Amino acid sequence: MSQLWYSGPQGWYQARASRISNLPGRAPVGAKGHTWDQTPMGQAEARRNELMKEYQKAFDQAKAANEKRYGQILQGYGNLYDNTMSSLEGMGDAARRDLHGTFDRGHAQSMQGLVGAGMANTTIMPSVTQHGARQRTDALSNLNEMLRREKLGYSTQIKGDKLAFMERRQDTYPDANLYAQLMSQYGQGVGQQIGYNPNLYR
Repeated sequence: MSQLWYSGPQGWYQARASRISNLPGRAPVGAKGHTWDQTPMGQAEARRNELMKEYQKAFDQAKAANEKRYGQILQGYGNLYDNTMSSLEGMGDAARRDLHGTFDRGHAQSMQGLVGAGMANTTIMPSVTQHGARQRTDALSNLNEMLRREKLGYSTQIKGDKLAFMERRQDTYPDANLYAQLMSQYGQGVGQQIGYNPNLYR
């Protein structure tokens, strides 16, 4: 025979319907038995389970939001890095064009000067051309080195900021201490309402 829960003078206890009386502290004859979920303890347990589900849902939602925000920030650092490197490369291309234009104009003027001086067929013209080529090469090397240093500096700063952000990551989640406190209160409430050991009066 199934056992039900009864409310006696000293609290709730579980027993078969045929044995709800004839013992001290038992419910009176004819007392209505209750299933577990109809008792205050069962209802408290149900509420506790609801709280557990609500907390888990809130935790999962917070975790998803944190991961999304974290991913967006990391993507932002990635975009910043790509845009910075692209901008520096564009600046470098423009500087190289300007440099080549300057040397091209200088070379043309030197050649015109030599021709005007009647030295077009002398050994001076090749020497001037070689000298201008060396100067162009040196200027390009200096420009490329400057751009390399700029890229390295920006790269180090952006990557350093990204790593620092990753190290100090602090996600926000529902208050676990408050949840534990609520669970403890429900547990104490259940314990106070059960007056007998369920195994004693079966």
